[in-house]
Amino acid sequence: MPDFVCDTQNSTEFEASVRQVTRQLYRHSDSTGSIKLDGRERDEIIDTGTELIVVEATQSRKLSKTEYDLSKSIDLVKKLRGSNNFSEYNFRIMLVTAEDPTADQAAHVKSAKAGCPKEIISFTTLFSRLFDARHYIRIRGDHSFGSVRNPANESDHRVPPSEYIPTALSRENTGESIRASDLAARIESGGQYVIYGDYGSGKSMTLRDIYFRVRDRFASGDIIRCPIYLNLREHIAQTQPDEALYRHAEKVGFPEPHSLISAWRAGFVTLFLDGFDELTPPQFASSALTLRQARRFAVELVRRFIEQTPSEAPIIIAGRESYFDGREEAKSALGYNSASQVFDLAGFTDSDIEKFLKAKGTMLPGWLPTRPLLLGYLANAGLLKGEDEALALSPSSGWEQMLHRVCAREVSQVWGVGFEASDLRLFIEGLATRARKSPDGRGLQDSDLRSVFRKVFGRDTDEPANLLTCRLPGLGSVPGRPGAREFIDADFADAAASGDLSRYIEAPFVMKSSLDNVSVALRELGREMVASRTDDAISRVSIALLKASDRSELATTCADLISILMDHQLSYSGAPLTIQDANFGTVTVDPELDFSKISFARCIFDTIELGRSSAAKDASNFPRFHDCLIGKIEGAASQSDVPAGVLTGTSSVEQYATFTATNDAVMRSPLKDEVKVLLTILRKLFIQSGTGRQYSALRRGLPASLTKHVEPIVVVIKAEGYAQDVYIDRRTILIPNRTKNADALAIINGPNTSTSSLMAKVKAL
Repeated sequence: MPDFVCDTQNSTEFEASVRQVTRQLYRHSDSTGSIKLDGRERDEIIDTGTELIVVEATQSRKLSKTEYDLSKSIDLVKKLRGSNNFSEYNFRIMLVTAEDPTADQAAHVKSAKAGCPKEIISFTTLFSRLFDARHYIRIRGDHSFGSVRNPANESDHRVPPSEYIPTALSRENTGESIRASDLAARIESGGQYVIYGDYGSGKSMTLRDIYFRVRDRFASGDIIRCPIYLNLREHIAQTQPDEALYRHAEKVGFPEPHSLISAWRAGFVTLFLDGFDELTPPQFASSALTLRQARRFAVELVRRFIEQTPSEAPIIIAGRESYFDGREEAKSALGYNSASQVFDLAGFTDSDIEKFLKAKGTMLPGWLPTRPLLLGYLANAGLLKGEDEALALSPSSGWEQMLHRVCAREVSQVWGVGFEASDLRLFIEGLATRARKSPDGRGLQDSDLRSVFRKVFGRDTDEPANLLTCRLPGLGSVPGRPGAREFIDADFADAAASGDLSRYIEAPFVMKSSLDNVSVALRELGREMVASRTDDAISRVSIALLKASDRSELATTCADLISILMDHQLSYSGAPLTIQDANFGTVTVDPELDFSKISFARCIFDTIELGRSSAAKDASNFPRFHDCLIGKIEGAASQSDVPAGVLTGTSSVEQYATFTATNDAVMRSPLKDEVKVLLTILRKLFIQSGTGRQYSALRRGLPASLTKHVEPIVVVIKAEGYAQDVYIDRRTILIPNRTKNADALAIINGPNTSTSSLMAKVKAL
């Protein structure tokens, strides 16, 4: 336990710290606080009901001060002992020093005659009676930290700290870029800190690094608060901080849970909460409001931790922003305030990646997400080595090659004789489809692995096969859920899941499909891979869509097929159909494409973007939305801007926006027009979902007067290495360079303070 030193606190603050600890140490007793008795100041008197404890706190190392404090305490005990109220009480005197008592101080207290037990102890000793922090720190290191795993052996959570390569943290609103070491030093002053990051971006590794730094400073006596690190996935359905801390103590093997709780309540804990997005909400009920309420209920534990943590004590939380509809909902649900420091974890920068890949002797394709978890697996597997044509491929072609390589490597080096790479790929693709039935589209149960194995290989798994399936490429274990697995990267899962949809489009005349009852729609990467494999896409997709609409089990498949048509600016050419009970992410409705034969009934949409010419209110090409639930319609300020007859029945829209709220704020700002356009394009490339953007999409949402700036600004963006063109099916797609995530976020979060060459060149246009 660290010592207080005289220059860290004044005497009043030190006395308050002693009172905080003694009140938690004797939390079921009465206490006076600082009080004047018998004409003298008393720091604290504890009444246990059978004993009075007279407490005096001092930072002085002078013997004379100890003599004075002990003498006045003895006088008080003599007087109280003669009172009728305390005639049957025992008495004790406790002198607390900031540092270890000197030999003279200890000798004087020991030899003095007081008529009751007496002691002089350091604050360190006092605190250790409340909470054995050193023991907690020792055993906490044996337990997992969030999702930290060794990519070469996912069952190993003891990843050496030296394996951590710091990733940039970009501060919201200012664009300030810092590292974990900077944040570790900053949180010592107290306050609330929030870190947002994508899956696999290194949130847990970053949070663990901050924990280690705080732990080391605490152990060396530089700071007074012990770091406590909770994996929130171990606390699903818990809502009370005391309960969560008790369970945490049991999980890590700490024998005194109540002492940990007392230390937190006394304000002597720096609290780390990892993975708020893993606190699973109840299933979707009946309205968008209910969905928000469900998420708010799921993170109630975090909100109560923030509410109940003493104001002077630091608390740092981390999770995926995509769990919520946006920052405003996240802020309200989690309960952090406007003074909180909020950061985006931007992933690896160019120099980070160079350092990482140099150590591994590998190269990085520009289309590959810069998520440390995924890079770790691919690099350790030797799949990024040397010069390779895959480095210059488009995302869909690149992932096609990567999946082939992964399976070929596993068969040749691990699975061995009797298995083919094509069969292993079918197995992984089948698992990716099965994972689409889980809430986040990545999770699998042990029974899923056995079922898909039987379907692909025609036999049950035996012990060797069980061992092989436990270390499948691209899959990781789920701490606290024996037998459960999850895809380590969303793009990996999406790319693999595209296989079954491609096969369905080729042969849609089936009564039962592996796609039955999937609930998570494919993302843009998966849809692009499907389209790239499909000849005569408009005809084949339309036929598959018509057949899928006949079966309610294929509602999400209908959503995927419609999205493929919209992605490729293809109209629907089939017979009239109704899509029922499907869930969509973001859908763009372009009035120049004909979807008038399609109706959606009881479907859920995160966002509907109204494309160009929607202001003409020409509903002839629009699909119909009947009894649908729509989170947001972009491109319409109100329902009156939506063409008549498009929304019918009980369809409800939670929010209308001419642009996204952030883009709207940008448009209203005094920034230069070119800067406004730059920020809008960077948000579409680096923040909004998807692997890239068609050029027409870059103009969407911009006032007509600003669209002229898009082309010259894109030229600068490409010249500065933030994005590049790829050519897919006669279309030009602008894809972001993920190694520029940190730089792009810094510009987005702090356009007024940015000193980047990209910003300078755009301002000069």
